[in-house]
Amino acid sequence: MIEPRVDLRATPAPSATRVAPLGYMPQLDGLRGAAVVLVIVHHVTPPVEFGGWIGVHVFFVLSGFLITSLLVRERARTGRVDLVRFYLRRALRLYPPLLTAIIVLAPLGIIVSGAVGYVKASALTASYLMNLYTTFTGAGVQGWGHTWTLALEEQFYLIWPVAFLVAFAGSRRSPRLATGVLAALALASVVVGSVPGADPSGVNPLMSAGGLAVGCVMALTRDAWSDAARHRLVAPAGIAALVGAVVVGGTHAADAGLALAVLGTVLVLAALVEGGGRAVQAFSWAPLVYIGAISYELYLWHYPLLQYLTAITGGTPASVAWIALPATVVAAFLSHRFVSAPLNSRFKARLAPARRTTSTPLR
Repeated sequence: MIEPRVDLRATPAPSATRVAPLGYMPQLDGLRGAAVVLVIVHHVTPPVEFGGWIGVHVFFVLSGFLITSLLVRERARTGRVDLVRFYLRRALRLYPPLLTAIIVLAPLGIIVSGAVGYVKASALTASYLMNLYTTFTGAGVQGWGHTWTLALEEQFYLIWPVAFLVAFAGSRRSPRLATGVLAALALASVVVGSVPGADPSGVNPLMSAGGLAVGCVMALTRDAWSDAARHRLVAPAGIAALVGAVVVGGTHAADAGLALAVLGTVLVLAALVEGGGRAVQAFSWAPLVYIGAISYELYLWHYPLLQYLTAITGGTPASVAWIALPATVVAAFLSHRFVSAPLNSRFKARLAPARRTTSTPLR
């Protein structure tokens, strides 16, 4: 949910290089935009149940695919992956908007939670420990509980790039073995998270990380599914699965929504990357693409504004949405325009991967 626009030009799959090169794909921003709209609506509707939480898992699959595609491309271009630059790029993308939101929303947070409560919530958020805190204590945190998703992603990406390097440092069989193991773990996580009573919209990392791993597997096996993704029924089937996930996700059988959400995202993402036609046109709709471009900032701001204003007024999220959502859009726009974009423009070139310095072939 937090990945910047990604140019996938000359991103070969690790086991082959026959996949056609791709340029910047606005349709992926469109997919991100649809996902964040689902999540925001989900947070507005209580006490009415709505399965928009599945948008989080759409983000996870997309994030795993994009990050792993970048790792593959960097290794193809340079012969290695610079972990220091990788983590610096992520910190540059994530922290400035996050800290901005924490500071600006402090007055509201202190009114609702008190100074100590807000400092605690801010510390758990900024240290990416919200999911672990909630999992082990069973306690929620006012305003910033939604950052369990950001915490899960960052914990995953502390481990995955290292595992990626280890897999590609060995024999030619190592990448295939690593991909198989990752696929098995991803499937196990999705299955466990889909068991009745598992609550996949919760914060347990073992039940919620499956989408991230599935996205990674997609990037590593792109040459295997690229042709099939061009079939005209792939996108409609994926959209139908996502609609089904939203419907199921708002019922007593909500847990099954996780599997449907991951399946639907895989199909839609594959079609958008390799396919074409009406799905690409629909997800390339300019307003949806822009929503996707600022989706990280929208995600950061909307939930604490809804929570704090609900607590202050004694109403419901829906009753304060007329204030909270416009404020979210304005804050997200300003944060993206004056915080994220300038910093990214200034430091992106410095943190870009170096060019290949050896002739070592890509294994």
